[in-house]
Amino acid sequence: MSTGYSLSAVAYHKVLLHATKYAHSDICGLLLGPSGSTNVVDAIPLLHHWTALSPMMEAGLELAEVYAKTKGWDVLGFYEARKGMDENTISGTGKQAALAIVKNNGGKGLVLVVDNTNIAVEDTPFIPYLPAGSNAFEPRIFSSIVTLADPSSCTAEHYKSLVKRKEHEKLSDFDDHLEGISKDWLRNDSVQIL
Repeated sequence: MSTGYSLSAVAYHKVLLHATKYAHSDICGLLLGPSGSTNVVDAIPLLHHWTALSPMMEAGLELAEVYAKTKGWDVLGFYEARKGMDENTISGTGKQAALAIVKNNGGKGLVLVVDNTNIAVEDTPFIPYLPAGSNAFEPRIFSSIVTLADPSSCTAEHYKSLVKRKEHEKLSDFDDHLEGISKDWLRNDSVQIL
């Protein structure tokens, strides 16, 4: 039996805004939620430059895990968007990062890959993947794995209003923080999602 996840509007839109801000790059980040749950309540944008397994990714992962613990949260999953319109599968790096998350979560973990062809339409903009064996992930149907905690806020119309207000330009990831340490990549409080 597969694990069901709940996805908050904040996490949903942070992922999409990260993909929008860096549409020309592969991006990745983390999905966070209360320890011991499958409720994804927030997302931390991680990288848009150093998306390969690198010291930058490792440092960002460690800092994000420490931050999550201060909130009573765990890293529940990983997300990524690829720069190509038709690249809707987990990258090799994404798979390795997600496998580490699954190992830390007792075999559970969610990977969301942004479906670039559906990012601004009413269809689901994510392809969810769940662990399938010891070293693999399997794509699933979104509605069978993920429940939206606030469906009325997780719409293409709301996403478009965020982009129109340029909320994506306010969002920072760890790469941005490395270029300007005043950028708050862990909380992104300046981004007004709801």
